[in-house]
Amino acid sequence: MAESDAVVEGAEPTSPVEDAEGKKDNSLFMLILIPLMIVSAVGGGFLAYSQYPMLVEIAETINGTGEEEEEEAPLEFGEFMELSNIIVNPADSEGRRLLMLSVGMETAEASILETVTAREMVVRDTIIKILGTRTVDELANIESRTALKDEIRLAVNGILTEGEINRMYFTQYVLQ
Repeated sequence: MAESDAVVEGAEPTSPVEDAEGKKDNSLFMLILIPLMIVSAVGGGFLAYSQYPMLVEIAETINGTGEEEEEEAPLEFGEFMELSNIIVNPADSEGRRLLMLSVGMETAEASILETVTAREMVVRDTIIKILGTRTVDELANIESRTALKDEIRLAVNGILTEGEINRMYFTQYVLQ
């Protein structure tokens, strides 16, 4: 047994794995290859992450699942008017709570705002009547404000004989 060990120890290496220079060449090859693979993977991941929205759009276009987006026309504004300091006691509050608001109105024509100004008392009264029927919980609910604006807009348009208010805005809305 000792003789066979001596033969193996004294024998010349026959495969590159056992060769000292072969190990050095493989190590050098691995030292270059592994960092290159890591840098490539990290770089590819970064590019995919930074370009994700564009990649999704391209994939949807290729697959035909993307919706074609129409360019929206820029929002055009008209003429504005504000009714300030409207104070309302909400329903079922027994006068202990109040809503103070200012309402902005937008229309395409300035002449319509002149009509609103001429009938300002009627418009204010209409707004107070609409909001006075709402409870504190209804007035505090942010999601219901769009419906409130629409209801007020329709009521104000009912007062006008010509033209209409296109948009309503709550420029101040304080519920105490």
